[in-house]
Amino acid sequence: MTTPESVENVEKQLRGMIESRIDAGRELARKAADLGAARTAAAAAERAYADAFTAATTAGWTAPELRKALKSAGLELPTAAPARQRSTARRPRAPIAPAGTQVDAPAVAPTTDRPDGAAATTPPAGDPT
Repeated sequence: MTTPESVENVEKQLRGMIESRIDAGRELARKAADLGAARTAAAAAERAYADAFTAATTAGWTAPELRKALKSAGLELPTAAPARQRSTARRPRAPIAPAGTQVDAPAVAPTTDRPDGAAATTPPAGDPT
């Protein structure tokens, strides 16, 4: 026969097991966040190092001179390309025709059948002009 005390004991054991699993999951989430922050910081440091390398070449050093100096000092060469400024202007996109539809040909197709070799234009087939 089960007593109320034994039910409570089982419940306490189960809660303890759940709590330890939750704690482990919480710690895992913290470490994942730490890793993400470290990767972001490392990427920023790589970009800054590459930017400094580029600035040194702009100041008159040659890339081979810098590589030789860094290598002889036991330092790593930059691996990231310098950060580039991207344009904020949006490029217009060509409209996409739905599947199964035919895209119209241009109104005038260039040709080279003129005797002087210059490009001539002819109207598309079926155009009376």
